[in-house]
Amino acid sequence: MEWYIIALIAAVILAIHDIISKKALNRQHAFSYLTISSIIYFVLTLPFLQYFDKNLSLSTLFLIYFGAVIYTVYSVLLAKSYRHMEISSVVPLKILNPIPLTIIAFLILGESITRLQLIGILLLLAGGFILEFYGKSFKKIISNKYIIFVLISILLFGFIATIDKIVLKHTNVFTLLFLTTLFLLVHFLIIQFTLYKGLKDIQLGIKKNFWWIILATITALFADFSYYQALAVPGALVSLIVPILRLSSLFTVIIGGEIFHEKHLIRKIIACLIMIVGALLIVS
Repeated sequence: MEWYIIALIAAVILAIHDIISKKALNRQHAFSYLTISSIIYFVLTLPFLQYFDKNLSLSTLFLIYFGAVIYTVYSVLLAKSYRHMEISSVVPLKILNPIPLTIIAFLILGESITRLQLIGILLLLAGGFILEFYGKSFKKIISNKYIIFVLISILLFGFIATIDKIVLKHTNVFTLLFLTTLFLLVHFLIIQFTLYKGLKDIQLGIKKNFWWIILATITALFADFSYYQALAVPGALVSLIVPILRLSSLFTVIIGGEIFHEKHLIRKIIACLIMIVGALLIVS
């Protein structure tokens, strides 16, 4: 199957995941959600052990762990933003991912930037401005810590995706997904039991929100697996896969915005469409 078809499948599943995650995060603390989800995710990836790469090098293992550390910070920042902001504001901003990713991929992987990609990046910036910053003072923008969280997560994802692409040159999807999940689980449990209420928060989250978290985790697993499969295709550029993945934002904004009765939906859809055109130019 072509890499862009796999990436489109991942985009559709990711849109469903984003909406379910917002529903779950409306009912509980972001960190207990992440901890419970990581436990379920780890259990779901246990069958991947039969495909584990027994010849995994220490350098590749280190890269996977380094990526998981960045992914931990990325997940926390994004979950907090999902909880405290409208989904039709958070998700479209993720379309800005190709901007730092294209630069990082150029510097580290040698993936070149064409003139059309540069135009696409400018359109992404324009759409992002219309979405979140239009009519707002700079002071108001920087005073919203959750917007800052999303912007930081966008930068972090550029490094995560680049690391994933490098790792998949040396091992398989199952090994990367399993080890990343294991490291994330360890990180979340340590933080949950040292900075929060530990088992009490986990039990409360399961009692209030178990089935929503189950659905969110299952869709996350399928979206991640599809994304990694696209990355693993020889010749597929990470700087092209991620913009296609972010096409999920249009579905999330339209469907999620209606479900949660969010404000300024038309402006957000227009901004999202501009950003999607930018993403498509990066792919072309």
